[in-house]
Amino acid sequence: MFQRFQNKKAAAQAEQPTGSRPESSHSEAGRVTEIRDELHQEPKRKRPGAEQDLALLEAMARLSQKAEKASTPVRSETQVLLDFAKRGKLFRQPDDEPFIVFDAPIGRLTFEVRSEEGARFLSGLYQNQHKKAPQRQAIREALRELEIQASYGENVETLHLRRARTPEGIWLDLGDAQGRVAQISPQGWRIVAHAPVYFKRPRHQLPLPAPELGGDRTLLEGMLTVTDRMDLMLLLGWIMAAYNPLIPAPMLVFTGPQGSGKTTLARLLRMLIDPSRAEVMGLPGEAVFAQVLEHHAVPVFDNLGRLTARQANLLCRGVTGLSYIKRRHFTDSEDVILGARRPMILTALETPTEAPDWLDRALVLKLPLLTGRVRAEETQLMHVFLSHQAKFLGLMMTGLSATMTETARMPRTMNLPRMADFAAWGRAMMAGMKTDPDLFLEALERNARQKNEALMERDETGHAIVSFMAGKTEWKGQIEELARELWPRTSRQKRLSAVQLGLYLRRMQINLESQGIGIEMTRSHGIRTIELKQMASFTPSTRHP
Repeated sequence: MFQRFQNKKAAAQAEQPTGSRPESSHSEAGRVTEIRDELHQEPKRKRPGAEQDLALLEAMARLSQKAEKASTPVRSETQVLLDFAKRGKLFRQPDDEPFIVFDAPIGRLTFEVRSEEGARFLSGLYQNQHKKAPQRQAIREALRELEIQASYGENVETLHLRRARTPEGIWLDLGDAQGRVAQISPQGWRIVAHAPVYFKRPRHQLPLPAPELGGDRTLLEGMLTVTDRMDLMLLLGWIMAAYNPLIPAPMLVFTGPQGSGKTTLARLLRMLIDPSRAEVMGLPGEAVFAQVLEHHAVPVFDNLGRLTARQANLLCRGVTGLSYIKRRHFTDSEDVILGARRPMILTALETPTEAPDWLDRALVLKLPLLTGRVRAEETQLMHVFLSHQAKFLGLMMTGLSATMTETARMPRTMNLPRMADFAAWGRAMMAGMKTDPDLFLEALERNARQKNEALMERDETGHAIVSFMAGKTEWKGQIEELARELWPRTSRQKRLSAVQLGLYLRRMQINLESQGIGIEMTRSHGIRTIELKQMASFTPSTRHP
């Protein structure tokens, strides 16, 4: 085969002319020849499709010229979404959480930049203008850009839930479609379109009616079903404190037998301050509890049983201010801070714990058993309350304004009980009602005494100490001697050693003092000495500034 190929190659070379090689078409002579031929000969035929290609190029050139002359260039979906976001205001909270607020025709709307609500709102704006939904990637890119702008911007604002306090007064977010807010000051109250602060609105939140003048205090007090006048004073003081976010209000605990209307009363109070679709709930764990405080201005925990020490401490932290830190989802080191300080409502058949710290932060009001006729009219009761809700709210706003006025006038009070801010606020409320302010302190003292009496009835060691000091002015001795004196008054299971008794006395010192027994413990040369004294009853004193 190779031999045949060589023979064919030799034959082809023999057929070529023996003269000089023809000039290459790429040489200068060849190009000159081609140009001369084109001048003296007919033009060559164009290849098929050349005219179509030329027309396509001309059309593309015209489109390019139109695009250059257009006044508004074509923008991506991400850029359009960012243009919509310019209608709002970006800010970050002190903990660097980014937010955006829109003043829309339906009211002021505030969203966390990372939230699904913010993404849906921007997508809705895009849908209304372009009649189609934006791509998910465009939404993610726009939200990421907004998050960066808010995180590194100069606008830092605190986001509030339902209530806020500024030098101009107290602001109550009505949560209605118009975004209106009630402003309460010492000069009175009014309805305004927007507040100088920003509010967040969780999905479960319901609107409050616009307050109206002409509320009937007697009708409201009758619907609250608290028959004792001193307990009613405390209840009204708690309501006033619940509107003021600067006052750490104690837990409001309703106890009583089945059918005493505990849950119904809790629902009425919530509708008066912070209506919600989630009216009542059970007591959750720590992480969910912090989220509940974050999203509910007045949470209601219904039908509680015995509280563990951890649950009691958790509720105490909710009164004084709870902060819970957890890892942000899909991140390794970024934190989310949840929690707040809220006025809470609890219901239980009996006091759910005897922990002293918990009792100091709780108002325990025992409700009487309602008759069958009243229970049968619960639906009618709710209907009457809703029909008068706006006037009841106006009545509370008027009382709140009077309380703020009297707060500035009241002399500073010494020897206040625990939750001193709440006690001072209650005194101002009583002054605004043209009543003796010290009656509120007397009601607080009685409530504390009732709680401690119930505690001592259940606490055998405390009951033994009260029984031991009956008829004595004072007693002094070593703690071992006191332990031996108390042994006959307690059961074998409740007998405490000297060390256990010392720990008990330190923990229960305030509770025993409320029963009129003062405790003073000293240690000298390793010997512990204790002194018990009968104390005078609680008497508040005042001094003028």
